[in-house]
Amino acid sequence: MSVTRLASRHIRAGHACDGKSFKIDAVALPKAYFAGKAIAALMQETCDRLMGQAQAATGASSSVYRILMELPGDFPSMEQVACTLNMTSQTLRRRLEAEGTTFQIIADEVRSTLAHEYLRTTKFSVLDIAILLGFSNSAGFRKALKRWTGMIPSQIRR
Repeated sequence: MSVTRLASRHIRAGHACDGKSFKIDAVALPKAYFAGKAIAALMQETCDRLMGQAQAATGASSSVYRILMELPGDFPSMEQVACTLNMTSQTLRRRLEAEGTTFQIIADEVRSTLAHEYLRTTKFSVLDIAILLGFSNSAGFRKALKRWTGMIPSQIRR
């Protein structure tokens, strides 16, 4: 997948949204782009399968969920998601609030779901999974996983 095609799935380079311009460069690319094709394919397959299992709900929260699952390894900010949905981040925040949720709750749900799936179905190390989910180290991932589920990686792998 080309850099331009990958980046344009969320925002176009130089595209201004809500007075902000997001520059697309190598630093902003998802980690999956740099991973081997096999890992990227596995990540995409996992996300596609999980999206298929998710209920076909409507509303802002389901749109955010779908966008976050669209490119595994790439977790866009709330501003980028709002831009993708052609609205301001304030409007997205209000719509999510009206549905009784927040962007962070949905992002945590997506990461938790992917963490469970990767721990159960792959032999990736905990550090590899942490990096795939946007964490810089395994300690942060372990702490987040414990907060989300009350379990540690070895308990989920069993």
